[in-house]
Amino acid sequence: MKTNSKDIAILDYGCSNIESIMNAVEFNGYRPKLTNDLGRLSKFNKIILPGVGHFRFAMKSINELNLKKFIKLYIEQNNHLLAICLGMQLLLSKSRESNNTKGLEIFNNNVLKIKNKKNHESYPHISFKKIFAIKKTNLLNGIKKNDYFYFIHSYYCNVIDKKKIIAKTKYNNEYFPSIINYKNCYGVQFHPEKSKLPGLKLIDNFLNM
Repeated sequence: MKTNSKDIAILDYGCSNIESIMNAVEFNGYRPKLTNDLGRLSKFNKIILPGVGHFRFAMKSINELNLKKFIKLYIEQNNHLLAICLGMQLLLSKSRESNNTKGLEIFNNNVLKIKNKKNHESYPHISFKKIFAIKKTNLLNGIKKNDYFYFIHSYYCNVIDKKKIIAKTKYNNEYFPSIINYKNCYGVQFHPEKSKLPGLKLIDNFLNM
């Protein structure tokens, strides 16, 4: 039996910044439930996978909690999942941050380190930036071209298949995927919960899918 449609699971695998995400969910009239219990998670139609920290430590925790197989099956069954920042990177196969650690392998691509060019933008990439949509999606309903989102990261998802890229963002005169999509799984490289009204709107769009 599924949970109430207003109940949204926040995947608890030990990462930080949970409170900001829970506040953003509550702001939009939904009830966030922090859990890593497999039986409980299977009852939710929507899950948010947060992410602040190191790729290897995050995957170590996910594997210890037996969440990898569950997440892959959950996505294949067309349930909705929103992966944020490191959470988005975890969707890929591997990361240069930890070459010997396998990710969730939802996307058959690797996470690479962003290029640090002297006298250009700050490194790590910490900035409010625009996103450039290249594909229509309900996730971006009501989002304007001049809206800014908060980025803080040193790595990016090298997703090559344009069909799986919803938006890109510019850093040091090069573009990287800032929103990716597979089935009803969405990854965002920025932190919508820290992106003021545009970020809250994006979260609301996901919650109402």
